[in-house]
Amino acid sequence: MTPSQFVRALLSVFAASVALLAQGPPNVLVIVADDMGYGDLGCYGSKQIATPNLDALAASGARCTDGYVSASVCAPSRAGLLTGRYQNRFGFEHNLISDASVYSESSLSIPQDEQTIADRLSTLGYATACIGKWHVGEHLDWQLPNQRGFDYFFGMRNGSHGYFPKPGKHRLYRNDQKVQTIDEPYLTDWFTSESIAFIERHEAKQKAEQQDLAAKQPTRVTELMAVLTKWEESHERPPMWSSAVTWSAFNRKFYNKTYQLVQPQETPR
Repeated sequence: MTPSQFVRALLSVFAASVALLAQGPPNVLVIVADDMGYGDLGCYGSKQIATPNLDALAASGARCTDGYVSASVCAPSRAGLLTGRYQNRFGFEHNLISDASVYSESSLSIPQDEQTIADRLSTLGYATACIGKWHVGEHLDWQLPNQRGFDYFFGMRNGSHGYFPKPGKHRLYRNDQKVQTIDEPYLTDWFTSESIAFIERHEAKQKAEQQDLAAKQPTRVTELMAVLTKWEESHERPPMWSSAVTWSAFNRKFYNKTYQLVQPQETPR
């Protein structure tokens, strides 16, 4: 590359960056499909499981063919995703086993001095939510989602839950309060409804702020992150699978607003 070509390329990158900044920070939606394998989606070659909505999302966006999670099981993989670090570097190598005779309660979580992606987004003015499965610490207050950067939490603190919760027989929390009523019979649909409601609340708040401040000064846009877990899709709804309506609800309402599927990246430390 000649010096003039390099300068032109640099100016192009700069111009694109300025254009993106002018649009404000992006909205971020991270969907975690727990323990789903590479070959479980049609867009990656599966002939056994129909995933038309995710295939359509892949066809209209970027599809990573060499992307890897940082662990092969639930909790360590989540710890890596939430911190952007290899979880082995802070002792989170295995799924959590709540055995006080072997582990102390303080060690059964992401360490308190580790920052999460929610911590970082909060400092940038984002509204943050974790909806679904937490599974990275539940025994002490500082281990819970609301103490780890998330403004709103709905879901289970531990690693698993039945798909059909019953009154008085569930482990679901809304922030720090146990849920008292069952709003939807199928848990994946309930997670979807909670997520859409959170997005709509902050979308309405953002519009109100823009109207309020339009005549005074540019407003700082409040954005959001929603983390969804334990969901799948298919053409029809077998007993333990969510219907395609789950993703379609997001697709209709929010896909055209350029939500991004993002996994935090960081140089290993």
